[in-house]
Amino acid sequence: MTGRRPYTVWLGYVANPVTTAVYLERALRKLCRVITVGPTMPLEMCNAMGIQHPLVPLDIETSFMPDMQALLAALPKEDHPDLYLWVDSVGRFSHLPQHLEALPCPTACYLIDAHFNPEYYWQYAAAFDYLFVAQLHVLDFFRAQHRQSYWLPLACDPDLHRDHGISRMYPVGFVGGMNNNRERLLTKVVGVAPVQYERCYLEDMARLFSASKIGFNHASLDDLNMRFFELPSTGALQLFSQTVGSGQQLLFKDGEEIVIYSEENLAELVSYYLEHDSLREQIAQRAKLMVHTAHTYDHRVEDLLSIVFDNKQDSFSPDELRSRSLQFEQTDRDAQRGECGTINLSDGHPPQGQPFFRCIVSNRGYSDWPSWLMVYEWEDLLARVLGVSVLSYDAWEVSRGRGDHATGYELCFLQLAASLDRFPHDGRFVPVVMDVWRKDIEHFIQQIAQLELVFVTSLEAFRILQGRGCRQVAYLPYSFPDQYLLEELPEKDVDIIQFGRTNPVLDDYMRRLLQRFPLLNYVTTEHHQGALFFHSSRFGLLNASDTRSKFITMLRRSSISLVSTAGMDGSRDTGGFDPVSPRFYESLGCFCRLIGRFPETEEFELLGMNTFAERVDSYQQFERLVTGYLGRAFDRKQEYQAFLRQHTTSARAVLLENALHRVRGVRADSLGGRQ
Repeated sequence: MTGRRPYTVWLGYVANPVTTAVYLERALRKLCRVITVGPTMPLEMCNAMGIQHPLVPLDIETSFMPDMQALLAALPKEDHPDLYLWVDSVGRFSHLPQHLEALPCPTACYLIDAHFNPEYYWQYAAAFDYLFVAQLHVLDFFRAQHRQSYWLPLACDPDLHRDHGISRMYPVGFVGGMNNNRERLLTKVVGVAPVQYERCYLEDMARLFSASKIGFNHASLDDLNMRFFELPSTGALQLFSQTVGSGQQLLFKDGEEIVIYSEENLAELVSYYLEHDSLREQIAQRAKLMVHTAHTYDHRVEDLLSIVFDNKQDSFSPDELRSRSLQFEQTDRDAQRGECGTINLSDGHPPQGQPFFRCIVSNRGYSDWPSWLMVYEWEDLLARVLGVSVLSYDAWEVSRGRGDHATGYELCFLQLAASLDRFPHDGRFVPVVMDVWRKDIEHFIQQIAQLELVFVTSLEAFRILQGRGCRQVAYLPYSFPDQYLLEELPEKDVDIIQFGRTNPVLDDYMRRLLQRFPLLNYVTTEHHQGALFFHSSRFGLLNASDTRSKFITMLRRSSISLVSTAGMDGSRDTGGFDPVSPRFYESLGCFCRLIGRFPETEEFELLGMNTFAERVDSYQQFERLVTGYLGRAFDRKQEYQAFLRQHTTSARAVLLENALHRVRGVRADSLGGRQ
């Protein structure tokens, strides 16, 4: 928008001090000459909504059905618009401009609540040249009718929705309209913590959330409402309901920048985050930085104007918005490097001869299965530490088409060796391949022949490949995501857990154990109606295990975790490969005792995992360990924490960079001592 005359924008809405259009107007006035056009909200409606702020008429006050042709005739040419933007507000389509075709400019509408009745909105919105919808899950409906339809989510205004720096005296705060669903959910919250509820707006709303440790939010209909962005801007932890198709899971990660609840675990989550101040504040602060970096109305207005005036092909996708929202991390990283007198990579180009990762290529969106959700967490953490962006596969292909791959290396996690066939086999692509089994070795050697660097997560596979002369292969053990590190021992109310694929020998041991001790609470997973659920031997089907946060929460509640390697007891055809799986790290991170089936391998000894996991070879040994562990308090907190600090995901970034430097001849890899 720089370097050209300011556009004149006619902004049409119903004058109302708390409507979305007010925020858009504030942002537009920073870039454009804005003339507001429309009627004033009836006073009785303000009173009914409890709005105490004064009603100020718009620049051009009209009826609820203003005539655009008459307005043009009445105004001098210099006041004619370059864009007419109509915003869904009070009265909705009872406020509808007439004779839009008379306007000598593009027309656009911004639909805030179209998800409640898309068909109703469409019959009126069709008259505009551009349609912007706030809710992602109805975009396809409008795009099927109107080619120039775009997603433009709601946002925050940091000047209004700010942290007032006051004492957070309220355990939980809620601002918004009340309905049966919200009343029922808040009753569950009140059972564990007081809730401060007010129907307030603007600065008053920001003050309430600024005084709250947790801000409760609930979507009416799979929507990302205004509070979804406003609440974190105040520095409170956002507790938000699960939505489908909203983009929520891609914009903010559960347990990292937001906490997603279900009706079943709502009270438990409130109690947990009220008890863990540092974790709660860390998540809230991260979310605040993210919304200020990419989710303000200034950002939304820039996106809208770029589409209308600069021929931008589409608005930002959820993936792109997340990547943009994480730019604050690069700023922090650059500042820290500058303070330490070390290399500053803020321009994206290291000094001559220094190889670097330019991005992480992600398959996110491919699957929401637990193993993929785990990978997405690794990607986000490594991107943060390495100071790179995470690109979806489609966005990455576009960047390659521009030749961007020539400026750095591209890291990509692949679960199966066979997946490597669909990726380019040039030196800049660096895969981390998690499942390389003995039967894959011959083809794998051919697959990686043209690659400069390849990571495998199995030490056994690494040894064989090194023995076959594959000097570009490096070993990258699994890790534990940093955000789940605990300072204090969690409460335990589950005796034993075995998550995901079960080991047949451990299954038999548990069957026999439950016959002897039927009151044990043993949790496993089972498929139900197409989804994965927790199942208790005592209480039956529990809640869905559809997020990493829910999985980690259940694991933290468990005293003993049953673990096994992939190829043990014929669980999978690995050809005898038995790498240390992520479940071992996760179980340690949740302060579980580990009992399992795994061979005595070099990898277990190298990592030190054999000092924490108990290998069982008979039912008698299994029963003795279980009853012994359940009969005494946990006493290895410091040992677990010392181990985990060495094996966090962020710590693995050092291995990634060192391996890249090694293959480029810059310096030796720290893994080389054992390789």
